[in-house]
Amino acid sequence: MMADAAVAQQAYSELNGASEYPRFQAVMDQWGYDWESHQVTTDDDYILTTFHVLGKKGSSKKATQGSVLIQHGDFEDGTSMMEQFDGAPFHLLLVDAGYDVWIGNNRGTQYSWGHKTLKATDPLYWDWTWAQMGLYDDTANITKIRTQNGGDKVFYIGYSQGTVQMHYGLAHLESSFHADNVHKVVQLAPCFIPHVPNWTKSFANKTIMQFQSVGVYSINGPTWDKDLKTICDNFPGVFCNYYTKNTGEQGQSVKSE
Repeated sequence: MMADAAVAQQAYSELNGASEYPRFQAVMDQWGYDWESHQVTTDDDYILTTFHVLGKKGSSKKATQGSVLIQHGDFEDGTSMMEQFDGAPFHLLLVDAGYDVWIGNNRGTQYSWGHKTLKATDPLYWDWTWAQMGLYDDTANITKIRTQNGGDKVFYIGYSQGTVQMHYGLAHLESSFHADNVHKVVQLAPCFIPHVPNWTKSFANKTIMQFQSVGVYSINGPTWDKDLKTICDNFPGVFCNYYTKNTGEQGQSVKSE
């Protein structure tokens, strides 16, 4: 009997992606929620993994308050964003309040390294900024959610980088997409692109934007051990120390820095 239960639990875990997404599974197990993963392909061919929280384990309560897409910040993904809370993440509190919660993972993060033709080790895979996240990642996720919820508009909650990509999306796609697909946008720790002095741009152009010239296209990508050594060999001091400190965070393209 115990063996049968163990087999059933293993089958359930595999169905819900536990073997592929152990960090997210650990968060869901900690707080006691069922979930599923969805592969979402963007119009520019990136394959994202998006998590859908189904509800509290053992509960038959239905979501009645609408669908919510929650988008994480810079150097994190949906899982690491949730891991930072002392108590239950607000994502799960929204589930308890009756919302249908979806958790996005932007391109470049560990669970969204997929692409229809490129590998995450290819430099071309990393040829994007937060602008493409706003034009393609957000719209693909919102479209996916609407195919699952019967076509209702979606609430969007962005944090930090998750806000700047939506700001860009709204600036370019508000009338053509968001007006018909998004009910309301909530921005937490909103980010904007400032007008900065010329010396700041010059400094960036001579440092971070030169990473690609020495063969570094991603931060915390699949070749990070080699890339970090290259950064430290060519940009010792501040940049070597900064990126060494941020080793282990989620992936980001150099262009989006």
